[in-house]
Amino acid sequence: MPNQQEARSNDLRGLIDRAIRGDLVLPEFQRDFVWKPTAVKLLLSSVAKGWPIGSFMLWAPEDFSMAIKEFDGVGQPTGDSSDDPTYLLDGQQRLTALIHAFNHQRTTVKYVLSGVGGYLLDDSEGNIEDLVDHKTEKQYSKGLTTIRGRAAQDVALIEDIVEDGKFAEWVEHYAQTVQLDGSQKPLLFDRRAKRLPGLREYSVPAVELASTLDLEAVARIFETTNKTGVKLSTVDLMTARLYPADFRLRDEWTEAQQRTYPIIGENFADSIDAEDVLRILAYWDSNGTGVTRERILKLKPGFVIAHWSRGVCALGEAVSLPSEEMGVVQGSFLPARLMVLPVAVALDAAGGQNAKNADDLKDLRAMLASWFWRAIVDETFARSTNTRAIGQAKELLNRINHKQYSIQSKLGEGDKESLQDRLTDPKASDGLLEAAAHALVVASNGKDWKAKGQSLRESSGALEMHHIVPKEGEGVAGWGRVNCIANMTPQSKASNLELGKILPAVAGIDGKLLAPHFCDVSEFAQVGHDGFESFVSRRAKEIAAALVAKANGDATLH
Repeated sequence: MPNQQEARSNDLRGLIDRAIRGDLVLPEFQRDFVWKPTAVKLLLSSVAKGWPIGSFMLWAPEDFSMAIKEFDGVGQPTGDSSDDPTYLLDGQQRLTALIHAFNHQRTTVKYVLSGVGGYLLDDSEGNIEDLVDHKTEKQYSKGLTTIRGRAAQDVALIEDIVEDGKFAEWVEHYAQTVQLDGSQKPLLFDRRAKRLPGLREYSVPAVELASTLDLEAVARIFETTNKTGVKLSTVDLMTARLYPADFRLRDEWTEAQQRTYPIIGENFADSIDAEDVLRILAYWDSNGTGVTRERILKLKPGFVIAHWSRGVCALGEAVSLPSEEMGVVQGSFLPARLMVLPVAVALDAAGGQNAKNADDLKDLRAMLASWFWRAIVDETFARSTNTRAIGQAKELLNRINHKQYSIQSKLGEGDKESLQDRLTDPKASDGLLEAAAHALVVASNGKDWKAKGQSLRESSGALEMHHIVPKEGEGVAGWGRVNCIANMTPQSKASNLELGKILPAVAGIDGKLLAPHFCDVSEFAQVGHDGFESFVSRRAKEIAAALVAKANGDATLH
């Protein structure tokens, strides 16, 4: 295997000049510059001494470009930007800090050496950390805007030290201020070379990645080596990749949420994003062979642009269906994010083939609803892998192509019993079933208990998980299963707070409000261990029966 990287020594000032010129650029996915002056001063001290400051990582890809962002303070490049720029993948904070330090006009914070003349003339070494300083614009405006003024206060910009002409001018003004004799001026030049070597000449190692690497490999290398632990999302990378094609992925996604399918932006922003559209596009482009990040990053910009709207519509319909018919009214009620892929692929295929009439669409939606609940019972997405999603998409497409909308095999009593165990187990981490149980209550026309019986579908704001029998309060001791799913139900945030430690019967919640939540008000008359166990067992049995009925295509819940 050919070497995928090469380490080379680079002149620091050369890298700074390249960044200002526009030959060295930042990928758009890099975070903003965040270093404080104290961190910049420590870095500058190390450079001045000639100490190592770590390596940089560069990448100049072949036949590939992506969105870039400006180095903080650099603005528009001073030269003609290269058509084939080199991207700085690691070292942004350090290089930006040094751009500021070596170019005072590019930052409001001015980095200086305070007492530098005394430091260079003193026979003792002194402490360079005490020498490196910074000034605010207000401080800098008070007599430090000219070389003469700086020399008079024994202060020098980094540029005054670096550039021979400026240093010579600074020395002349400083010599007049402190009345140096002619023999001492050469000593300042000699001491500059010995005590501040890195400000004049400094080489920094840079790892240059092979130009033939693909974006996925570069992303993994970036995540492995980046000292801030930044993880690049698929959307970050595709945003950068699509930018040169004049396609603003983030803007397009915002538009999709606001105008095309506002339900996504309003109720599912915490669980669905542009990556879900890209995953659908990857399925189409690969003919159902891959939807991983690696496969998404291989999508051609032209394909993404051409099929973006279709992908948005497929995703929007895949979110709208469970919201309308399965009670999945918010992101937290979606059992598994990857469940939307098979539904999106199926609805798109049916819409473009043989399900354009009302009867076919009705049968299709009923089939997808039973598939949804069956996936919960079978724990199909317990390990929510891309491979599992692809397999389910292909299964649904096969059923659509053959118009096999009826249930092939029905669940039975054993499935109900297994569900009851999952619903009453307080130790099980079963987010899939918990989300489905909450959605089931909404689908059963569940009401908010304290908001005058308002439908949970119409609740303003996100719904929360509420313990029916409180976690805390009189009589709770000994109820080991208080945290099981069978003791939870959705409520509005306001109702959840108000009910708090109150039993439904004590709070005056009547039977009509309790029934869609699979609760019986009579069960709360007795407060104690036996009453609680009876309640959760009975409720788990009813929820399990309802889930199996849904999976079997039976719309009847009770």
